[in-house]
Amino acid sequence: MAEKVHKRLELMLPELEELESTGVFSREEIRAIVQRRRSLEYRLLRRPSQKEDFLGTIQYEINLELLCRHRGKARGVISSRNDSSYGIQSRIHSLFRRALSKFKGDLKMWLQYIEFCKHCHHDNTLSKLYGQVLSIHPGNSSLWVMAAKFEFESMKNTSSARALLQQGIRANPESKHLWMELFRMELLYVEKMKKRRDLLGLEEPMDEKTGNMSDDFLAYKTVSVVYRQAVKAVPADIEFRLQFLPICQLFEGTEHRQQEIYDNLREDFFTHPLYWDALARRPWARQKAGQDSDVIKLEALSEAAYEEGIKAAQNGDDLALLWDRYSRWALERVKCLTHSMELQAGATSRLLRVFRRALDTGCVTEDMFSCYIGTLLGLGMSEEAVQTGSKATDLYPKSVPMWLLRLQTLNAVGGDLSMEAMVYEKAIHAVAKEEALPIWSEWIQRSIVLCTTQDNIEHIFQAALACGVPAIREELCVKYVDWVFISRGIKQARKTYKCLMETPPVSYALYLKCITIETAGHVKVDLTLASLRELFEKALRDYGADHPDLWLKYMKVEMSHREGEPGNVGKLHWRAMKSLKPELTAAFIAQYSQLS
Repeated sequence: MAEKVHKRLELMLPELEELESTGVFSREEIRAIVQRRRSLEYRLLRRPSQKEDFLGTIQYEINLELLCRHRGKARGVISSRNDSSYGIQSRIHSLFRRALSKFKGDLKMWLQYIEFCKHCHHDNTLSKLYGQVLSIHPGNSSLWVMAAKFEFESMKNTSSARALLQQGIRANPESKHLWMELFRMELLYVEKMKKRRDLLGLEEPMDEKTGNMSDDFLAYKTVSVVYRQAVKAVPADIEFRLQFLPICQLFEGTEHRQQEIYDNLREDFFTHPLYWDALARRPWARQKAGQDSDVIKLEALSEAAYEEGIKAAQNGDDLALLWDRYSRWALERVKCLTHSMELQAGATSRLLRVFRRALDTGCVTEDMFSCYIGTLLGLGMSEEAVQTGSKATDLYPKSVPMWLLRLQTLNAVGGDLSMEAMVYEKAIHAVAKEEALPIWSEWIQRSIVLCTTQDNIEHIFQAALACGVPAIREELCVKYVDWVFISRGIKQARKTYKCLMETPPVSYALYLKCITIETAGHVKVDLTLASLRELFEKALRDYGADHPDLWLKYMKVEMSHREGEPGNVGKLHWRAMKSLKPELTAAFIAQYSQLS
């Protein structure tokens, strides 16, 4: 082992001598570098090999190389291929190769090596490196894309980029990512060739009879081949096919290719809502509307597509999804037409019409109800908003979001409080009791805001705590104690939390709330120190192993309370170190040292 280390250190001598002769490092710094490298080399040679040792050594060499460059520039040292900086980079390459020979399966380390090569602009090494990592991780589609992107953009080698993507697809025939990137690369390559022809002043070859481009390559027909092969590889995924459209729309002259995709979608997914949604949005991607008359024409085309899709839908789920897409498009139009009050009024009318028709068919999603009621409230149509909220809970009787939407609508409109209470009770009984916490919380908050009688709020709290769901009890116990403290004072709050603690389990949040109340400076009737200690001891018995802050609060009470005994702080520290989990002791010691 010592011979290997000595040999490697000898190979560093020319590099270190140059660093000293150029004044980049002093003799003492060179000696420190040698000692550090010797220590790191011994670590690398120990058995079994540790990945952290290699990463630490590599990071040291990277930092050293950065420092070397910085000092070299400051001293005006001219760098060359054979200089010391290049020697350090060679050592980093060697370290990465040694590490990867032992940890071939570590993808993160491969990526770190790739990033280092990119930073140093070692393109030749990078090309070989991609080949090595892909032979070990052929199933990682992102790696194939990275390699192809490097060949296409950095090396300007389209053939190699295409070959890499095709090889990746053979290894991962159902990888949507790879098919998309091959499709995109072919489009980019054709566009590059067109720009090159324009620079050379060459005209695009056109067919005199059809008026179309006669060169199949320049007409993006290779792109069509990629799309057809992708469809064969992933045949029944409409979302996959739709992703090709926005890529195509980024390039000029691809209208025929886009039409092929739409025709293919119509043939295979004629009844699918996503096809009709894409078709309805096509006019807006194809051209930009200018005058108001253009906007009206494009909107008419979109509406016609949605209406045709509604007729073609074969089941309720498809129809609900299509109405949802239709309403989203209609809402987008309302938001886009802020420049024209007349057009925006027409778009708003259309949006309401879409919502109402969807509601008549019973095909309204929860998101649609939320949007519909928000629109109605914004237009001041309060009565219809309340009615729609009622229909939402009729259609989705077990949906917590729909009940909350109905209740919030009633709150926004205002009205009979007894009617609101009836709806809250109805909601509690309708939804699963395990999911009712948001409704209980909303009801309590609403009652407190409206300043209803304390007996009424007390009744709601007691009903919620008695529902038998631990999660609801844990959450609302804290709010209950807090409300009693604010509304009825500290004495009643003490009675309340002592009563609650008689029914285990007691949550950490409740203990913390009680301690916070008792140790607050504005509490006029202090709890005896014995009772306060008893409260802390109960909390520590249940949660002392997981919460260092609980021990620290106890110590502060002993230090600050008029009857406290500062000598107990040391005893508490000893108990805390015995009780806390090992991973929490360091943080506890750091916080304990700051106690004054």
